[in-house]
Amino acid sequence: MSEEFYQSIDAITDDIATAMHDTAKELSTLTPGDKETEIILRDLFNDYLDPAGIAWVSADNTVVSVPIYSMASVLNSPELRNITEESFAGRDVILIDPVMSNAYGMVVCFVVPVYAADGSYNGYLCFAHLPITLLNETPDTPYYKNTKYELWISNSEGTIFCHPDISTIGYNYYTNAFYRGPGKAFTGIRPIIETGEGTTGYQYYDISNSDIVEKVCIWKTLSFGGQDLRLVLVDSPYEATEVSFPDAIDPTVVTDITQTLFLYAKKYGKGATLAAMNDPSGPFSNTDIEIFAISTDGIILAMPSKDKIVGLDRINFQDAYGIRQIATMINRASQGGGYLHYYLNLPYSENQTIFGLAYVLPVDETWFVGSRESVLDPPHSFNRVEVRSKLIRAIQPVQEYVAVHGKEETLAALTDPSSGLHTPDVRLVAISYDGKYLSSDFSYPYSIGDDLFSLTDPHGTSVIRDLVLIAKQGGGFGYVEARDANSDVNDFLISLAYVEPVDDEWLIAGTIALDMHSIVPS
Repeated sequence: MSEEFYQSIDAITDDIATAMHDTAKELSTLTPGDKETEIILRDLFNDYLDPAGIAWVSADNTVVSVPIYSMASVLNSPELRNITEESFAGRDVILIDPVMSNAYGMVVCFVVPVYAADGSYNGYLCFAHLPITLLNETPDTPYYKNTKYELWISNSEGTIFCHPDISTIGYNYYTNAFYRGPGKAFTGIRPIIETGEGTTGYQYYDISNSDIVEKVCIWKTLSFGGQDLRLVLVDSPYEATEVSFPDAIDPTVVTDITQTLFLYAKKYGKGATLAAMNDPSGPFSNTDIEIFAISTDGIILAMPSKDKIVGLDRINFQDAYGIRQIATMINRASQGGGYLHYYLNLPYSENQTIFGLAYVLPVDETWFVGSRESVLDPPHSFNRVEVRSKLIRAIQPVQEYVAVHGKEETLAALTDPSSGLHTPDVRLVAISYDGKYLSSDFSYPYSIGDDLFSLTDPHGTSVIRDLVLIAKQGGGFGYVEARDANSDVNDFLISLAYVEPVDDEWLIAGTIALDMHSIVPS
């Protein structure tokens, strides 16, 4: 099995390198300003499921990205800012340590040189991918293919490239607090980092981060792009537990407990509040739903249900559909607080998620408190890659249409069923950055130029403001909730939205319906 895993990753990385070199050759006769440039980059982007972005950075530092702006934060990282022609001495591809994307969290970047037709160096091509989608053939599970072996990948310096706990990608086993101190995993993991291949046992957190369990692993090393990658398959015991949840969401439950936490923090201060929340016999110990306190830079300050992650940076934590929930909470807290949705993976289940609602309130500009309530009736099965890739591909023809025909013709074509811009099960809408309705591919009850910022979901959140915020961060995914006109007055439709900026004035968003859920009437 270890050899099969090795061959799989070897094939994936080699395929990407080959495709990127082919694209670099196509760019050799072009300039960043040529129309063909963006089309060539988007062709490569669309050859892969759920990529994060691609960019050509020319020798004079002109940048062309697909989606536009998607690579801004990535290219600003020191690892990429410092790339020169000399960086490729002795190698034709570089694999960069995971870097932060504002839209997607930690991504891994493949980099190849671009040469002009006369052979002169003309910058580099950078392709960013979500590690769990690229390197795990069954990304909706923590396992390798259809086995029960967990997989993770690090380099020989101890930096994590891929892991079932996505929030740890980019952590370093030698330096991160997650692996230090009594009972931590560093001692057992160290031989894996420092030896090319082997078998060993070690202690580590289970998938739910609730307990430390005994694990046994086997690993091999793949050398690629200047990295020695430790490819690890892990066998660990687990017990699937029966979990029960209410069959409808009651927003007042999360609102009331969060407001109680907020008032307690205002009265007693930060230190006393965190101590009370983390105290197993404290004033909040009998709370039936999950409570938490988090800093605005993503550090878990209190979370009684998962006390082992208190003090750790979880800003890259992702739910079942890849939404960075802690980052979303931080954005919501910065707007004064409010509700947000999530789909958490149900540990050790077959692609099952826990749908729920969270509510957060900022205590001050440095931290916030919150709570969340989950619903699992009926269970929601998910296919992250299928849904996300369908949304990405629905946006592709719209962006290509804009490149060829311009904004106004594209907005008109969106309303035309024969334009070729429509995708089954996907709804498309064009919105300006100041919240004005521009066009859509379905019957939208608004006129061109109407202000959509006033539209709110059942919890008072401005859905359109959220979409614009995602676009301004370079694009990405989020949830949209709306009352279903064909169902009970208390039934609501939750959809996954994908947003791409077209330029610095307007965006295209696509949505796919995920699930119906009920809200307890107030």
